[in-house]
Amino acid sequence: MERRLVTILAADAVGYSRLVANDEEAALALFDECSAAMTDLVRNHHGRVFGGAGDSLIAEFASPVEALRCAVQMQREVAGINEKLAEERRMQFRVGLNLGDAVVEQGVLFGDAVNIASRLEGLSAPGGVCISGNLYEHVKHLPDFGFQDLGPVKLKNIPVQVHAYAVQGTSLRPFGRRRARLAWAAAAAVLALAAAAGLWRFMPVPPESGGVPEPALASHPSIAVLPLENLSGDPQQEYFSDGITNDITTDLSKFPDLLVVASNSAFTFKGRHIKVQEIGAELGVRYLLEGTMQKAADRLRINAQLIDVTSGMHLWADRYDREAEHIF
Repeated sequence: MERRLVTILAADAVGYSRLVANDEEAALALFDECSAAMTDLVRNHHGRVFGGAGDSLIAEFASPVEALRCAVQMQREVAGINEKLAEERRMQFRVGLNLGDAVVEQGVLFGDAVNIASRLEGLSAPGGVCISGNLYEHVKHLPDFGFQDLGPVKLKNIPVQVHAYAVQGTSLRPFGRRRARLAWAAAAAVLALAAAAGLWRFMPVPPESGGVPEPALASHPSIAVLPLENLSGDPQQEYFSDGITNDITTDLSKFPDLLVVASNSAFTFKGRHIKVQEIGAELGVRYLLEGTMQKAADRLRINAQLIDVTSGMHLWADRYDREAEHIF
């Protein structure tokens, strides 16, 4: 069998079946437009598309750097296409990248190199890019991107754990209309700063017992940001609440003295009603930030609470209720 070392890019449309069910012709036309734009970008970055189903695309690159730049540019291009559409009609993509050894058969690539890229795509946030540790070693020096360490993850049908990283390049996510962009970014910044301010009142953390693993009770405080619960009554707003949750996690991660659990781990508790002590023990953290989000027309309401998992008590809570255009 012919084998070669390649970088694999796997992209998949989010909520494709729902979009097709709502308006089949419009969804197919939108996917064709996005797919054509992404295929052109692959070609421009010296790659080759070799596969994909009706809602996905798989490509190979000789260069990990070109693959990453192509992936980020793809998300920006799709964001530009979505800008002209109503929120409920937009099509977002998840992208996964992996560097590995692949089997080549009649121009099509197979094996773990491809499978891992496809599984990493599933870990990515809508509009985001997730890469393997193998690829990270070749792109970590790039000045235009940041990387959030997701740690070793167990991927379906992959025998060994794979170290994963979320890419945090500039303008990576398609935020929608300008007003939505302001609301998203500003709400995340306000909540992150407020949560950090509330948390710092309780530093340093004493090394006491209480069911939380010992590393979480070191001199640095540790926190997990649980997914904000969408109370809008509109499933379409899930992306908005998830996006704010991700941005809060990102902003809190910028504090060097604060240990922050990766979003991928925190999102495993989405929609589950579990005691905070159990969540803290499983994630190995001392504090949790949880809350709810409601968005109606141009108004946004967020309730947030900072909880000490050893006692289950609220240390800080606040509500943000204002027009989206005045979110700052």
